[in-house]
Amino acid sequence: MNDTELRKQIKECIGKDIRKRRKKIGLSMDEFAVDCGLNAKFLGRVERGETMPSVHTMVKLSLGFQLEHYTILLEKVNTEIYHKLIENQKE
Repeated sequence: MNDTELRKQIKECIGKDIRKRRKKIGLSMDEFAVDCGLNAKFLGRVERGETMPSVHTMVKLSLGFQLEHYTILLEKVNTEIYHKLIENQKE
């Protein structure tokens, strides 16, 4: 897997998890974006896996979900994807 494919998979995985969590708490994208201090169109791009959220954005999302730490949002990133990322960095 090349870096471009890996990045795409990570973005999609993060986006799906964010959408799933948002729906679970019963908020629309607009409502959640306001709670997080984000633009709703940008949040939509993140949820669709079109853009990789920055660490700053991940912190804002975590606060919106009332999570203690932004890394909790990354737990859903597939272990296989993580290991492939590490392999790519070694090459």
